[in-house]
Amino acid sequence: MRSLLGTHGLLAKILLPCLFLLGLISCSSLSETPGNREAHPDLQAAPTGEATKLYWWRARFVKHLDEGKKPRWVSDLMVADLVVEPVISEYASSLALWRFHRRAVPDAGGHAFSFIFYSDRQTAEQVFAAIAESPALARLIRHSLIEKYDNDLENENRSNYPGATSDNHWSAPLQEVWPAYIMGASVMWLGLINQYIDASEAPNRDFHELVADYEKVDQAIGEIWQTEGQHAFLHHLNALFGYEPMQLKVETNF
Repeated sequence: MRSLLGTHGLLAKILLPCLFLLGLISCSSLSETPGNREAHPDLQAAPTGEATKLYWWRARFVKHLDEGKKPRWVSDLMVADLVVEPVISEYASSLALWRFHRRAVPDAGGHAFSFIFYSDRQTAEQVFAAIAESPALARLIRHSLIEKYDNDLENENRSNYPGATSDNHWSAPLQEVWPAYIMGASVMWLGLINQYIDASEAPNRDFHELVADYEKVDQAIGEIWQTEGQHAFLHHLNALFGYEPMQLKVETNF
């Protein structure tokens, strides 16, 4: 079975640019005293060196969400696996960082799945073109699982600061390195999808049967989160941070 995580060469292509970028970060701004920087607009200052050529870009896959209606989360899995993963595989060496973002709120934004990545403009143009030309995306739109695809290529208000897509309420050191963490989590989530289904067979499958299979995958991954997430994810993160207690400001559903 095809597996993003099981292909050592591909995994190296995905993670090595990230390690290179973290090296740049550690040699520059992390050496500053955190207290000397505001966790706000000043953080948009451009890094020096090769990183000045890299910017944040976003591809969005949107569907309207009515009040009281449950989102069809299965569309996120299908976009990630059938549309975005082939692009990641092709351009991995040029994507310094990337991640997924999922949201579903009955407002103007609706149900949106985003592929967010950090690269030079030429790579962004190639990535966006490859997504637009994806037969899998056309099929998802034709069957109304996705209503539209858009990107922010023409948005002039973009940042080349690596931590720009982090929450600006976080501390400056956390903002700078969090993109590497969420990239790893996105690699793992996509790898879990790979464990349950072989996307290479998708073009020849009946669409409704394919959707049903991805719904089963979504359920299986949800069960992993519910039954194994506390130990596999939260416990091991806690161990990484020396078992320090965490302050929870609100009642939280992990």
